[in-house]
Amino acid sequence: MDDLIFNGLGVRLWALPAQFAQTADFYRDVLALKCSWRDDARRVATFELGFGPTLVLEGSGDGDRELLAGRVTGLCLGVADVAASCAALHAKGVEFLREPERQYWGGTMAHFKDPAGNWLTLLQQPPGRN
Repeated sequence: MDDLIFNGLGVRLWALPAQFAQTADFYRDVLALKCSWRDDARRVATFELGFGPTLVLEGSGDGDRELLAGRVTGLCLGVADVAASCAALHAKGVEFLREPERQYWGGTMAHFKDPAGNWLTLLQQPPGRN
């Protein structure tokens, strides 16, 4: 078998159909992510994080897929300064579920939701880690 070579990584989040446009606008306008492709009719949009992975937002309205919207995702967005990032997002109307809190392992995290209810985390690594 030939060696596998991966050349990308996608992170997928879900929104209910009625929340798709508002949620896509949130990622573009509030989080200032570059929207590389968007099809509102099919309820799919892709956003570039500026490094490695692509974030894919997809509308979920087909039976069990409705259960995928508005859940804890484990998606951490790395930032240099959590407090400053929280302040900037507060100014844009983002409400945090948990304000910045230093973790036992040295990093600092804060949690918020997108308009579809997906949990997102801001993560500031401890000094000396990237």
